[in-house]
Amino acid sequence: MRFLTPSAIFLLLLSPLAGQVALGDNIANFGLGKVRGYKQSGPGSEDVAASSYGFNVFATTTTGGTINAAKVYGPLTGYLGVKGPQDLGINDNGAGLAVTGYLDQGSLDTDFPQDNSGNYRLRIDVGAINQNFPNDYDFEIPFNLGASAYVSDVPRLTIDNGAWHDATYVVSATDTGTNFGWVFSDFDAQNPEDYVTLFRISPMQGGLDVVNVQLGPNQSGYTVAAGVLQAGTDYTVTLHFARIVDLPAVQGLNATGAAFYAVETSLALQAVPEPSTYALLGTGLAAVLIWSWRRRAAAKPRR
Repeated sequence: MRFLTPSAIFLLLLSPLAGQVALGDNIANFGLGKVRGYKQSGPGSEDVAASSYGFNVFATTTTGGTINAAKVYGPLTGYLGVKGPQDLGINDNGAGLAVTGYLDQGSLDTDFPQDNSGNYRLRIDVGAINQNFPNDYDFEIPFNLGASAYVSDVPRLTIDNGAWHDATYVVSATDTGTNFGWVFSDFDAQNPEDYVTLFRISPMQGGLDVVNVQLGPNQSGYTVAAGVLQAGTDYTVTLHFARIVDLPAVQGLNATGAAFYAVETSLALQAVPEPSTYALLGTGLAAVLIWSWRRRAAAKPRR
């Protein structure tokens, strides 16, 4: 499965910067963590099944900021030790690495073991290009990814407007909005400041998210405004829940960072015209048929 871009954990970026960008102002936020994903195909808890596990690293740029190169290191006993440091791919929004496809948590934890000694490290080159990267770099960020902090529950989504059909939730594109909720016991955490909840709706055919919001840890629902879901469009709905286990900071780097364990549940959504639209279409079709019948009748020669 394609995991939710972990940089979405931080929706509140630094203020846009104009003109010359100081060295430490190139990066908006950064993170490193483990993610497990679930697919939902029906209304009940039995309809939510694990689909994959993954390890993600990212660093996003500020407006006008630059990331030239980034490389992640890890404990020598795992993936990043056996295969060596891994380069993060660079795009317009920053840098990222995703290692996915694990079928169980155990193999993921073997490749990316728990570590509280800062052996997970992210080196980043910004501003002027350092020709000798990774030996010459601008920032090195150590992460503690300690005792397993996966959530104990699996999020399950609910919707008040539509019905399940062939593992897809079919919703009418109403004028009054659609209420999404979720059943998830871990919202009642003792330390809510350590949790980040994201709700996202994106078109399956690509394009910008129609919803991408960060919510409080004890918020159990979100209402999508009228007109957001367009009839005839297929969407992916994702609830992403992250437990923060470390907030690393580096002197001179004006960015927000975290090490995290996350779980996400996604479902397929199809928006269709609301029933009143069908009624109007039916009325219009009937009017056309009656008009056509009358025209043909009038054209027949009378005996």
